Formats: sequence, C-alpha cells, structure tokens
Amino acid sequence: MKTIIPATTIAILAEGILYGAFSLFGKIALTSSNESSNLFGIVVWLFHMPGLFLAQLLFSSSYMAGTACVLVTGALQFFLLAWFALARYEKWQKNNPA
Repeated sequence: MKTIIPATTIAILAEGILYGAFSLFGKIALTSSNESSNLFGIVVWLFHMPGLFLAQLLFSSSYMAGTACVLVTGALQFFLLAWFALARYEKWQKNNPA
C-alpha cells in the first residue's frame, strides 16, 4: 500500500517528461513516406499504442478526449512498471537488511 503514492508520482512525472520530450524531439510520419521519422518518435508511438486503440474505440469523434485517454493509459503503464519495481525493491530490502 505504501508503494502506491510513489508509483503514482513516478508515473505522472514519467508521462509528463515523455510527452514533453516527444513534443521537442519526436518525429513520426504516418501519412506519407517523404516525411522523416526518428527512433524516439517510433518508440513513443509504440508505447502509446494501447491508448491509441482504446481512444479510437471510445472517443473516435473527440480529439481532446482521445488525447487524454492516450496520456492516462501511458501513465497507467508507467504506474504498473513503477509499482512492480518498488514492490520488488521493498521485498528485496526486507530480505537483505543492511
């Protein structure tokens, strides 16, 4: 239970940093082959693919609601990763006292 708040904080910060970094450095070309993509943009796009599918199913007509859905889904993925890592760290720390 005590890992939920730090995991939530990590998730929100990680998604915010990822969104900001993608806005500055990410490029993804989905419409034409003359545009250039970079690896960072493709990795971010693949990470957010579950949110993109969910947003398309739920909010096909609203761009803002779809974007919010993608960001929340990304933050949820970061939350699960952080929660698992913090829980494993606590378990390891309990079994290996300093």
